[in-house]
Amino acid sequence: MGEDVENILLGLLRAADGDVSRAEKGIIYLDEIDKCARKSGDNPSITRDVSGEGVQQALLKIIEGSIAHVPPQGGRKHPNQDFIPMNTRDVLFICGGTFQGLADIVAERLGAKGAWVRDGAQHKTRVE
Repeated sequence: MGEDVENILLGLLRAADGDVSRAEKGIIYLDEIDKCARKSGDNPSITRDVSGEGVQQALLKIIEGSIAHVPPQGGRKHPNQDFIPMNTRDVLFICGGTFQGLADIVAERLGAKGAWVRDGAQHKTRVE
């Protein structure tokens, strides 16, 4: 909270004892990622990103695979510090959360008539 998204990579880098090539093949678990969902019309401020859309875009960039610039000391980025470049292409990101209504979305996208779809709570939904 209040730090740059790249700081999640710092923990991985530290777990790899500072070895960037090992960290670039690591695993990161992001819990409660569903809380990052942007709600339309939820950004009344022009000067501040209260919707979290900037965080979403930064997370997507590293999850999709890119060269991230990790601040070696953590915290906020400062223009005068040297960053550690880290390629996230081969990092496995596991995302957890509640994702309410996900079963309905999946069923709708699949267009599977008469299919059973399970959500995380093991509830079955029949799609007609």
